[in-house]
Amino acid sequence: MKINQCPGLILVCGLITLCGCSNSQTTTAQAQQTAMEQNQTPSKPGLIGGTLRGTGKVIGSTFNATDRLLRGTVSLIPFVDIRKAKDSQDPQQTPSFRDDFPIAATDLVRMGLKVHWASNLDVPKTETISQWALLEGGYLITIETPSNLFTLINLRDGSIVWRQIHGQNTDKFFQPFRYGDRICVNSETDLLKIDLRTGLALEISQLKSVVRNTPAHVKNFAIFGGLNGRIFAHDLNTGFSKWNYQMQAGITAKPTASATDVLISDSSGVYILLDAMTGEPRWKGRAFRQISASSSISLKESMVLIPSEDQTLYALDMEIGNDIWQFHAKRALTSKPIILGNMILMPVTGDGLYALNLKTGKPIWNTSQVLSAFDSDDDFLYCYQKNSLWVLDKSSGKTISQTPTDNIKDIMALSNGQFLVMTQTGRLLKLQR
Repeated sequence: MKINQCPGLILVCGLITLCGCSNSQTTTAQAQQTAMEQNQTPSKPGLIGGTLRGTGKVIGSTFNATDRLLRGTVSLIPFVDIRKAKDSQDPQQTPSFRDDFPIAATDLVRMGLKVHWASNLDVPKTETISQWALLEGGYLITIETPSNLFTLINLRDGSIVWRQIHGQNTDKFFQPFRYGDRICVNSETDLLKIDLRTGLALEISQLKSVVRNTPAHVKNFAIFGGLNGRIFAHDLNTGFSKWNYQMQAGITAKPTASATDVLISDSSGVYILLDAMTGEPRWKGRAFRQISASSSISLKESMVLIPSEDQTLYALDMEIGNDIWQFHAKRALTSKPIILGNMILMPVTGDGLYALNLKTGKPIWNTSQVLSAFDSDDDFLYCYQKNSLWVLDKSSGKTISQTPTDNIKDIMALSNGQFLVMTQTGRLLKLQR
């Protein structure tokens, strides 16, 4: 009888043990969930998304696949002088190198370009790099939409410094800029300050008017042009507007600034030069149609260049605003003119790239292709299209070489003959001429 009771006793003990373990696991899971909820900061519109303390991972309020967005790895390729590449054993000839490379290694050899590093931000098909900027101190910052994932890249070696999600996917951010140890970036209604070292949001302030572009940065002022025509200087130290000036129509083009002045144009064709510190007008004029592109300033010639959709590029005296010369194109001008030495490069949609004499405005040459110029030296002009890298003779505009590439987002000139290639999918390549 006693022997027959043992299995029942063992069974009862086993059930008690299982129940105890089950209760213990449930309690532990609940405790972990409670701890996670306590450590999670909810995301709010216009503010940084929540983070898990101690992990550095960002919780996007509208994303479940956080790990997919926080692609913390980067494909780094060590510095190799590709002029020494001679056989298939060279690391630059391997398939893994070519997979991370927006330009074929053989083409770089032919062009005499040297690789500093290559990396890959691995932007998924659901994301787009919507904004990017070179920052003082040797950094590149990118913003991906719709996630609003900010990434800071060290240009010395291509490594990722940090990644953070800011705001909601309904927030539209514009081009960031650096102010001291802060990164400033504005949406249509607010200006956000981000810690350069950590990527964490530090402060948010409301703008005086709704805007559709990044500001001109002069000292401690971010000078905006609003959709209601209001120009205002947002003090980056206090978060309040310092001065404002009312135009007659909305402003969509980014303001252009020198060290002391700011030039702004509105959608009716009116342009004005203001004192950047006080907002006092220096002079004012108008074109015959909308001005939708940013202007350029040549301090050397004391000249401002204003492209208008009336098909005219206006060169004005910066001191008094009088016309110096005008260039009449065959199409509306919707791109910013680029000043390279004594030459102006004016892209004309549907008509090519025009090189103009800076002092007279007379055409030097033009191409049948619309090209984006990013750098030059004494003899050559370096340009790109979406799928190709071009080298032109600087004096004649004749094509020296045309090299196929991956889909290019932008090519940015750095110092000492270096430049950075960025593709649509986030491949980065730092090259040396």
